[in-house]
Amino acid sequence: MKRVKQYLLVILLFVCGNNPIYAEEIGNLLMEKSKKAAMRFGYDGAYILTSPLKMQGKEIKNLLLFSGISYGLMSLENKIQKGLINMNYDKIGNVVEPLGVTDRKFYLAMGSLYGYGLISNDNKLKKMPMLLIEATLFNTTLTKCFKYAFGRPRPSQREEWASFAPFSGHDAFPSGHTSTAFTIATVISNQYPSRLVNVSSYTIAGLIGLQRLHANVHGASDVFAGAVLGMWVGNTICLLDKKWEKGEIQILLNEVKIGYKF
Repeated sequence: MKRVKQYLLVILLFVCGNNPIYAEEIGNLLMEKSKKAAMRFGYDGAYILTSPLKMQGKEIKNLLLFSGISYGLMSLENKIQKGLINMNYDKIGNVVEPLGVTDRKFYLAMGSLYGYGLISNDNKLKKMPMLLIEATLFNTTLTKCFKYAFGRPRPSQREEWASFAPFSGHDAFPSGHTSTAFTIATVISNQYPSRLVNVSSYTIAGLIGLQRLHANVHGASDVFAGAVLGMWVGNTICLLDKKWEKGEIQILLNEVKIGYKF
C-alpha cells in the first residue's frame, strides 16, 4: 500500500508539473533545495580545502606516517612491479576497473540507487547518491591538483624510482582510479557499516589498485597515495553529513549558520 501511495505521488507531481500554477510552486521549491545543496556543497568544499591548516598532533603524526610508508614503497617499487606484472588477474581487473572511473555509468548507477531509495523508502539509499557524487567530485578535483603539482611520470617513463617533475604534465601520483575506488568504498562502508559490506567494498577497491599496478601505469606509492586520499575524502564527507544531520551545521536561506567549531 505504501508503494502504491508513492507511485501516486510521483504521478501527481508529474500532473502538477504540467499545470502553470503548480509548476511555478514546484519550481520555487526545487530552487530553494538547490540553493541549500549549493551552500552545503560550498561549505564542505571549504572544510576539505582548509583541513591542512587545522591539523593537530594526531593528524600530523598520520601525515608523517603516510610520508614514511610512501617513501618506503617508492624505494621498493621496481621489485614490487616485477612481482605483480607476473601475476595473472587480467580478467578480474577488467571487471572491477570500471568501478573506479567517474563516468556516465557511475551517475546512472547513482540515479538508479536514488530511484530505488524513493520507492523503498530507504533513507540511506536516498542519501547515498548525493554523498557519493559529492565525495567523488571533491576527490577527483584534489587528485587532479596533486597530479599536476607533483608531476610524477608513469613507471615506464621514470628515470629513477623517486622521480618527480612538478607542473610538468606527468600525472602518475596519486592514482586516480584507486582514489575514486576507495572514495566510493569508504562512503558505502560508512552508510552500511557491516563486515560484509566493508570487506566487499574495500576488496573491490583494492583489486582496482592492483590492476593499475599490473598494467604498469602506476607504482606502489601512487596506488597507496590514491587509496589514502580516497579514504580521507570519503570519511570527511560522511563525517560532515553526520554533523549536518545533528544540526551542528545549519543552512538558512540567506545565510549559513555554523554551529560547529573546528
